[in-house]
Amino acid sequence: MISVFFYCSSPYVGYKLKQADYVNKEMVNVVKKEQMTSLGYECFIQSGSYMLLGKFDGKKFFHTRESDSQNYDEQGRRIFTNLAFVGEDVADENTIIKIAAYAFFEEEKFYKTMSQMIVLLKEGFTVDFDKLSDFINKMSKKSFRFSSFNKDAIAFYQGIMTPNDKPIHFIVTESTWSYFVKQTNNQFNEDSALNILSSIDAKK
Repeated sequence: MISVFFYCSSPYVGYKLKQADYVNKEMVNVVKKEQMTSLGYECFIQSGSYMLLGKFDGKKFFHTRESDSQNYDEQGRRIFTNLAFVGEDVADENTIIKIAAYAFFEEEKFYKTMSQMIVLLKEGFTVDFDKLSDFINKMSKKSFRFSSFNKDAIAFYQGIMTPNDKPIHFIVTESTWSYFVKQTNNQFNEDSALNILSSIDAKK
């Protein structure tokens, strides 16, 4: 089962990090870093990256954070979608890779889909578990066919879909690699990542 974590802001209580258990249909407090891997947790809660696909503690990990939301709830409140996916086995890993490709190449559609699952409450937020479960199931069965005239985009797509042994498969940094390393306070070096893109590069 893929674990899904949302880090959302409510006008009443600010940002909260919760796991959306779409099987038992409940929101679970994140009380241990290990719930999303210790390194994944640090990369997710600290600034430094907008997207990161990697493998930590033997688990596939993908996080993405929205910097400029154009999605609103029914009261007109802006919804920022920051979330992470953590897999347990090979099937989960393949699904998470597809989610990462979708989020990178269809960013606007991805965030719109995810924001429609979030329900802001006075005590924080919850998630439409049926929509989330349906999304995970569809992504697990989805077959991607990517076409582009941009050779760099094709090469990057093929890189995302091809297995490798790097801790970080790809990362979209907020500014620089060194800033990311400083923020996460980990001993990464540039050989840790297969693909390093800045937020500016990713928008091209």
